[in-house]
Amino acid sequence: PGMRPAIEVWREQLEAALQAEEHRDHPDTPGSDRVLEVGFDSHIGRSKLLYTQVNEDALYVASSDLTALIVLCDGISTCNAGRGDLASNLVCEMFANAWEQDQAHVLAQPTARVLPWIEQVTRQANDIVCHHALQHAGGDLKGRIPMGTTMVVLIVHEGTAYLASAGDSRAYLVGPYGASLLTADDNQSTERMQRWVKEGWPRWRAQGPALTRYLGYFDAFDRPITPPLRCRQFPLAPSEQVLLCTDGITHYLSDNEPEVARQLASVLHQATNPQEAASALIELANHAGGKDNASCVVLRAAPPQTP
Repeated sequence: PGMRPAIEVWREQLEAALQAEEHRDHPDTPGSDRVLEVGFDSHIGRSKLLYTQVNEDALYVASSDLTALIVLCDGISTCNAGRGDLASNLVCEMFANAWEQDQAHVLAQPTARVLPWIEQVTRQANDIVCHHALQHAGGDLKGRIPMGTTMVVLIVHEGTAYLASAGDSRAYLVGPYGASLLTADDNQSTERMQRWVKEGWPRWRAQGPALTRYLGYFDAFDRPITPPLRCRQFPLAPSEQVLLCTDGITHYLSDNEPEVARQLASVLHQATNPQEAASALIELANHAGGKDNASCVVLRAAPPQTP
């Protein structure tokens, strides 16, 4: 209770949230011409650096004034058929090549084409990661853990955000009202919570970080199969920013989710630009121990500069 903000603060945050929703209800209002600014940073993690481990995170950013594609991946470290850093880089490379070829076609009618395009490239990326895992395993995955990676993809075009994710890398929407989680962690804990809500299991515990959706996914017969993505699209309000980050940041800022959101919002609000915000988040993760690779991308829409 002592951490709760004063009622006046809550009222201000609620008013800011209502204004953002008003913009979403009327997306034709001014704001689609706002210039996109993107900042990003990645670090192996202070503690991991001491043990000469590798950074298994990978990211890809392609941005112009009005359009941005962001891909953020976190390779699975426990694999023994391939490598997590290879899996994450393969996915980013697949999206980079596909975006270079397909961008004009995808954005010609963005409402109808963006999310299906993300799903199509994801299927291709999943097949590539699975193919390399089979190669590393000599064609037999029995007793092996194939390489894989989480993925969160964001496309922003003319004021609308298109988001897709698999795994526990996250996306947050940050505005004057605070930070709102846009994705769900695809792990055993989330599955148990859903069954607890729907079926009335006696008790739910938050433990259970093992992933249930990721790229590099095989079915029970060792056949590559692409897990369903969590997809959504929404207009961005002028005052909002989008943060994509791996669990090397969110897992170590705090074990309390509201406190994680508070710290993320505080950093993005205080930073003068997205690059400063991204670097500050990496600094926070390392200060908290740096026990995992930490990567993040911050996107915000700024008013066009007048001559």
